[in-house]
Amino acid sequence: MPPMTFQKQQIQIFEANFLQIISLITEVNIAQVKDAYFIFRDLDESKRHGIWESISKAVGAPRDRIYKFFRFTWSKQFYRSLDEVRPKLKQDILEQLKYTKQREGAHQRVWKIIWNKWKDEGLHYEATDQFCRNTVNFWFKEAPKITSKFEETFNKFGIVKSQEAEFVSMRNNSIVEPQSESIESDSFEDDMVIGIRRKRVQKRVRQVYNEEIREFDLGDLDEWPNDFCGFE
Repeated sequence: MPPMTFQKQQIQIFEANFLQIISLITEVNIAQVKDAYFIFRDLDESKRHGIWESISKAVGAPRDRIYKFFRFTWSKQFYRSLDEVRPKLKQDILEQLKYTKQREGAHQRVWKIIWNKWKDEGLHYEATDQFCRNTVNFWFKEAPKITSKFEETFNKFGIVKSQEAEFVSMRNNSIVEPQSESIESDSFEDDMVIGIRRKRVQKRVRQVYNEEIREFDLGDLDEWPNDFCGFE
């Protein structure tokens, strides 16, 4: 389905009518749409009745489309941008996914924890929820690929361990002259070689991890599906 958009003139009509309706409901002369939005947010459900139908007629668009535009797109301007916290937010979500094995219900479990932590940071609820949902879904799609990369790395680690074992075996079975200085020198050099190999493997494991997490680029996952309203 192609994305639904509003023209600038329609957005202006939407805002003018929204401002007027909230002013009438509250009997307060409201000058700014931002103020009208936060007043609306605190209104009882009974006082919201008929708002979207009225605006729908004025704008000339279906009620459902008007409501989605309001809730998922237009209202985002009054909140902190996800771009400011995206890396940290993604990190928190991925941290919770470490303890989540089943995909079914994963988003609900993770989201409850995430929003409890971030609810006082001035973020848009629906946009943050969508980012969390998309991150979880993307993770379960990409996790097997990341796991495969780790398996390849650890297989290489296994080869190095085998080489190390063979190296130690050769050293133990070799004929060494009974001179303490020579024995200590050989042992020290052997341990150095083994230590260097181990450090190289550890470095590679960390490198693979960092590469995979860095490539786990979720993009603008607070963006909405095509059937949601947006600016043209």
